[in-house]
Amino acid sequence: MHGGLGNQVFQYIFARYLEETKKVRVYIDDMYFHLLRDEINRNINTKPDITVDRLTHNGYEMDYVFPNMTKPLLLSEHIDNNVWQHMVNTAKKSSLPQLSVARQLLENGYNLSVLIEAADCAALAGLDCPIFSTPGNQYNTSVAELVDNTYYYGYWINPGWFNRYKHILLKDLSFRPVSDPHNKRKFRLPWIFTARREP
Repeated sequence: MHGGLGNQVFQYIFARYLEETKKVRVYIDDMYFHLLRDEINRNINTKPDITVDRLTHNGYEMDYVFPNMTKPLLLSEHIDNNVWQHMVNTAKKSSLPQLSVARQLLENGYNLSVLIEAADCAALAGLDCPIFSTPGNQYNTSVAELVDNTYYYGYWINPGWFNRYKHILLKDLSFRPVSDPHNKRKFRLPWIFTARREP
């Protein structure tokens, strides 16, 4: 999982699609947020005046924004702290931090396949395992037919993943109640919900 809240939502939806389709739990690689922790904390705490291309958003936000969702199994929470910190340090030193967790697992003897959305040749460099690819932003249900121990890499932006389990995901992705007075006032303004008609 990587990117801002919007991308996190799409990746969460895809993970839930896999869970519901395959009847398994999916572990989510949250290494991205650990690699950028210092910059993310600086953005949250000081809100520096930096250009958009340098902004790394606010880190992992799903649990806070969507308190009713099925809690994802984040890798960082299911690997021993010392081992995880070693993995983070190894990824920081890598010239190819993409797919660093997959690389490290493979180097340590794990049997793994990788399915990458819209093949990124740089990210694939040095991976010694079966590699599959699927075009980006397409609803391709065959991706769920791969065997277990598959590492999925991509953004998975397509409404098909959501629509298949919409009845579940609408509950998962319900917002927390608005309690801040400023935001409560904004939510009551009618122009947010209705299009303004031109005379």
